[in-house]
Amino acid sequence: MTDKNINNFIDTVIERKTVIISIILVSIFSSLIYVFSATNLYKTSIYIIPPQAKDINALNVKDRDGNKLTGDEQITPHKVYTFFMVNAQSRKYQRDFFFKNKLFNEFHSDKSEQGFKDFHKNMSFIIQSKVLSRDARYENFLTVSFIYHDSVQAANILNLYIDTVIKKTSKELVNGVNQLIQNKRASLQGEIASKINLARRITQDRIVQLEEALKIAQKLNIIEMQVNATNQQSVIISEENLLNNNPLYLYGSRALAIEIETLSERSSEESFVPGLRALQQQADTLNIIKVQANAVQSAQIDQKALPTTDRHSPKRKLIIFLGAIFGVFVALLYVFLITTVYRRKA
Repeated sequence: MTDKNINNFIDTVIERKTVIISIILVSIFSSLIYVFSATNLYKTSIYIIPPQAKDINALNVKDRDGNKLTGDEQITPHKVYTFFMVNAQSRKYQRDFFFKNKLFNEFHSDKSEQGFKDFHKNMSFIIQSKVLSRDARYENFLTVSFIYHDSVQAANILNLYIDTVIKKTSKELVNGVNQLIQNKRASLQGEIASKINLARRITQDRIVQLEEALKIAQKLNIIEMQVNATNQQSVIISEENLLNNNPLYLYGSRALAIEIETLSERSSEESFVPGLRALQQQADTLNIIKVQANAVQSAQIDQKALPTTDRHSPKRKLIIFLGAIFGVFVALLYVFLITTVYRRKA
């Protein structure tokens, strides 16, 4: 730019100073109108930390021998807290909370779906990792913020939402553990029923064998037992039954008939199944074990959301400053255009 052009530019500024000042003032005034007519929004935050071991111990159910009933892996505070953080950021949880509490009445929107979008947009999550100790080195600390035009209501909504997520997450975890316990109990009951059915079939097989031996003994006219120390052979003891290599008909028709009658009149096989009572005791114990939802806390609230008087938006000073800068820019652009037009005419 030559000295002549600079002089022309300065002359135009002096000549059009009234217009230039007016442009700047209009821009500033427009900014003032906006900042004082815009709705004031307030931001409140709630701070959440992982649960302690005592808060989730109820999830690790063990039997009397110390064996876990809820899976091979230990349920740790970190796993529970991770599950909570996923739920807290879930649109499904937020949607359920929004419509269940009829918050669409609070968001001035003709469409409830648009109200939910505004609600979801106004909630933010910040996850930070803090090294406090070796045990908590990988724990995440969560800050949840909510922006709303009413500071008190914003704090109430945020506190209620986080409290709801903590309770629902705890309930989901408890329901899962209780389902595992019931599955274990059903498995034991199936094993018990299987052992009883097997014992019943063994008894029926024994009766058939005895009936056949009775016929032989009657034909041989063997009434009394013919088994003694001289002809007794080795006996093989197994876990299920006792096997004797002596022919059954040697026990005599009298003993065979009594045994057949006794076995036929047997009303229950439970007393004759090895280890059955221990299995039944385990099943009965599982039947009365039920983890309560209030015994588990999936997260801890370090500090509840509190109402604030500090305005989050609009940023009045910043907007007015930007309005002034914009006015100066438009004014300079105006002067530049006027100078250019005059130069071309000349």
